[in-house]
Amino acid sequence: MTKKQDDLHILKTNKDSILFPYYFLCAFLICMVTNNHRALFISEYVIFLLLYIASSFAYWIYKKPCISDNKLCIALIGLFILMLFVTALNVETFDRGTFLSYVVWILTLLCVLIVPPNLKSVYALITSLIMGGVIISLFVIVQQKHYHYENTYRFTIQFMNNLDIDPNYLASFLYIALGFSLYVFQKKSLNLLGKLGAGLSSIVITLAIIMTGSRAAYVSTAILFIGVFLHQIMKRNPLGVLFVVMCCVLVFAIIYAKLPQELKNRFNIEQLNDQSNHTRLSLWGNAIETWLQRPFWGYGAGHTEDLIFIYTGYNGDAHNTYLTFLLHFGLFGCLILVYCFWSIVKPILKSKNIFLISFVIAFLFNNLIIANHLGASFWFPLIIWYSLLRAKNRMEI
Repeated sequence: MTKKQDDLHILKTNKDSILFPYYFLCAFLICMVTNNHRALFISEYVIFLLLYIASSFAYWIYKKPCISDNKLCIALIGLFILMLFVTALNVETFDRGTFLSYVVWILTLLCVLIVPPNLKSVYALITSLIMGGVIISLFVIVQQKHYHYENTYRFTIQFMNNLDIDPNYLASFLYIALGFSLYVFQKKSLNLLGKLGAGLSSIVITLAIIMTGSRAAYVSTAILFIGVFLHQIMKRNPLGVLFVVMCCVLVFAIIYAKLPQELKNRFNIEQLNDQSNHTRLSLWGNAIETWLQRPFWGYGAGHTEDLIFIYTGYNGDAHNTYLTFLLHFGLFGCLILVYCFWSIVKPILKSKNIFLISFVIAFLFNNLIIANHLGASFWFPLIIWYSLLRAKNRMEI
């Protein structure tokens, strides 16, 4: 698609209503609270993604829209073929759930390229993501369900008879919802009622993140608010600066007035030297040792814990999204992933928008701390960033 054709397509699609396939992605995000996987990976309600993929291909065959990015499309197809090839060579460590999850996420990204969303569809996705985050946050605040581990005061959710969710992964989804809520709050074109809704959503989600006790999400949340604060100062917007200050005051007041002492200790710098972080560093070392045995091609779609145990004799997961990708796709596959990621975030970095750059930094940091390779909180920011940048040609706030 030429630049002129692309501009014409953007002008046309931005006037249209929400594209039909994207209703399924919106439902996926709103219903995240029903997820029955401890890490919020694809679970029973993967049906929404499958319906999105099927309807997107049907829409593409019927409408024949132009593919929005041929190079990125080729890269994703190459990653898909590489995964099939490497997995076929490592059938002894094959894990069906991991394999099918990768297939669904790669196809979902491909569908975004072959049926690019118009601006209304993108804003529907953002709104649905925020709604999903608010719903989960209200469950955390009202339900006050403690995680199942002994001697933990960290809060999580448990929907009906589902499994309770690991607070780290719960908070990982929530900080992404917070990031887009803060993005909406800062939009110039948003009316007062919309800003009020986005501001209240941001506060509710922030409170829930605090209750999860996830230090990775604490850091990511702090990065987001620092980005908002600096961006509002540069824009000389006193109301935006006041909002950040009020949020910080409210957060600290709740921390000292309402949280159990065990959760307050999570904010103590000395706690960073606890057994949890020592174990994480050890797990990273085990993952690197496993990867170095097959550095170029990796092991394909296998269960990370099984891979590390088989090839090093150690128990435990990689606890790092990037090391997990290295284990699954090897160096060659990770280079493709880096190209895809760079293609998506490059316009954000070139925009020199402090808040959006802080959002990317928060995203990179959180995925350094947890293995979120199959989670919606890894794939959906990429989908929305790419879609919004393309549909609007910019992300002005």
